[in-house]
Amino acid sequence: MKLINLKKILLIPLLLFSFSFVAEAKDDFLINWKASVYVPFFYTGKALPTLGSKIEVSFELLHDDQIVSLKGREVRWFIGNKQVAKGPNLKKTIYNIPGEQTGNLAIRLEVSGPYGEVNKVFTIPVTSPKVVIEDKNQGILNKGNNNYLAWPYFFNVKKMDELGFTWQIDEDRTTGKPDQRNTLDLNVAKDVNDYNSELSATIQKLNNLLEIGRKSINLKTNK
Repeated sequence: MKLINLKKILLIPLLLFSFSFVAEAKDDFLINWKASVYVPFFYTGKALPTLGSKIEVSFELLHDDQIVSLKGREVRWFIGNKQVAKGPNLKKTIYNIPGEQTGNLAIRLEVSGPYGEVNKVFTIPVTSPKVVIEDKNQGILNKGNNNYLAWPYFFNVKKMDELGFTWQIDEDRTTGKPDQRNTLDLNVAKDVNDYNSELSATIQKLNNLLEIGRKSINLKTNK
């Protein structure tokens, strides 16, 4: 009968336990940010910053996946290569994206510690104001009334009253409803056939006409 070496069997789990015990601890960052821009009430995605918008960035430092205190530890914030904030336990900073910003926002965090410095580099996407036309008929013009809504995204405003809306059908400008300027009703007569058109919606910030978004869709009558 072959004898089993119990010493070898016991040695394997002991080695695995020793390896896990001496594994190096890891530091990481939990990053959060939010931009002060307008999005429709039903939007559930991330609100992206645009030029001129204010963005709030915060973080937690993790050690072995556990949040650790930053008491007594200096934090330095950099945008690109420029230091924008510095101080003990400085977990949050607010930054206004300048109009001359090009590309995404590159942020670097440096945190001092008892075992040396830890750092993190990450980017925040910067976009431009957007317009989405809500068309329930998906480009088909039905005989009678057709309703369209223009929704602004990522404008540097708090409410839609701060925005101007312009509708255009081919080369002809028109206006939306007086009480709902982002809404357009387009009536198609019963005898209209084989009609194709381009519908455009332009939205501008009233006190900064350079902040503008535009969207066009093609429409055609339903045969």
